[in-house]
Amino acid sequence: MQFKRLDENTVRCILSEEDMEQRGLEFEDFFTNKDKTKSFLEDIVRQAQEEVGYEVASDSVAMQVMPLPDNRLALTFSEKSDMSLKNMLGNIKSVLEELKEDTLDDVIENICQEENEKGVKSKKKETKKKNKKTFFRVYKFKSLDMAEQFCLTVPNEVSIKSQLYKNVDENVYFLAVEKGRLAVKNLEKYCYRASEFSELVAKEEKYIQFCKEHYKCIIKKGAVKVLRELAL
Repeated sequence: MQFKRLDENTVRCILSEEDMEQRGLEFEDFFTNKDKTKSFLEDIVRQAQEEVGYEVASDSVAMQVMPLPDNRLALTFSEKSDMSLKNMLGNIKSVLEELKEDTLDDVIENICQEENEKGVKSKKKETKKKNKKTFFRVYKFKSLDMAEQFCLTVPNEVSIKSQLYKNVDENVYFLAVEKGRLAVKNLEKYCYRASEFSELVAKEEKYIQFCKEHYKCIIKKGAVKVLRELAL
């Protein structure tokens, strides 16, 4: 084993294949066998104290494990709490330069690519989550009869997430439609029919909230289906 002190809080240890064989360790053990590696890592820290005078002042030690050519490992441990990707890349560069290996660019490129892929996946999930429920329509009907006439155009087996509100002062009705189980393209088809019987007043969720706060809720759930049954 080779120890090198990088700064006051950080030490790096290079483990050869023989070092790991003597202790019955494999690279995968550092990620899958916590009990097996715990005592080994504690021993490494103790040896670091003997080799380079490294003293641990707290119980919290951050550890980085990096595979090297010829089945070697680089263990970098520190009491710092900011062992970030930037610091890790710096440690990798330092290790490979000392070992005079030509794989620096490949290693850094692979790590950066993995981080970028994680970022892309995270953004896709976030975008998908945001777009999962973005269809909102609010229609204004001059009478309840007009609202019923529209609902008769929707087949009984079709379920549309909807609520009905009434502006008591003006005696008009507002049908709020949201994205439920029905596919957007099918929902748009029925909403297009609604424009023949009513006036489209909003496409934002906040207007539905406005209806909840200022108008009387007549039908809280499945308004289209309820109105259709009333009209029959």
